[in-house]
Amino acid sequence: MKGQNNSLKGVVQILLGVSMLVAFILLGNYNWPKAQRQESEKFSEVYPNVGKDNVFVYKRLKEINQILTKESGIIFLGFPACIWCQSYVQYVNEVAKEMQIDKIYYYDIYHDRNNLSPDYQQTVKILGDMLPINDNNERRIYVPNLTVVKDGKIVFNDNETATIFSTVENPTEEYWTDEKVEDFKNKLRIAFKDFSPICIDCNN
Repeated sequence: MKGQNNSLKGVVQILLGVSMLVAFILLGNYNWPKAQRQESEKFSEVYPNVGKDNVFVYKRLKEINQILTKESGIIFLGFPACIWCQSYVQYVNEVAKEMQIDKIYYYDIYHDRNNLSPDYQQTVKILGDMLPINDNNERRIYVPNLTVVKDGKIVFNDNETATIFSTVENPTEEYWTDEKVEDFKNKLRIAFKDFSPICIDCNN
């Protein structure tokens, strides 16, 4: 019996070793830049105002919540059917590329918000009083919503255009005047500076 147990233990160890070797080979051969390009192309298909060479990286909402509470990053919450999101991402992408920021995390929050999923409710709890209150006196994530978090501390949250509704009489194009675009971009430059390799405030 003891010999059988030792043999079984040996087989398990061999299988674990082979599994680790295969995983190492697969991860070593995985083309991470190519994977990010594929995500960028996927993003540009649903947000055509940005080109294929964009900075957006898809994340699950559970991962977003992890970043919001323990990590650092720039997070964009929205969904393609949101007209304001379509305009918004264009300017966010332009500033990120200008500042050589290589990724902004993205999650399409439409279904989670409609279903009040547990992960969505957790996101609402994390963002707290940064969010507006709806007609039911509840905090709600209106989009576009952009958050900058540093070491688990939220240092910037913007949903300025989230509660503006585009109509024939009030199209997004009329809202985004050259002056408003530049003001918005300047606000993003300040918010993004800790994630940029470029020295924004240097005088030399």
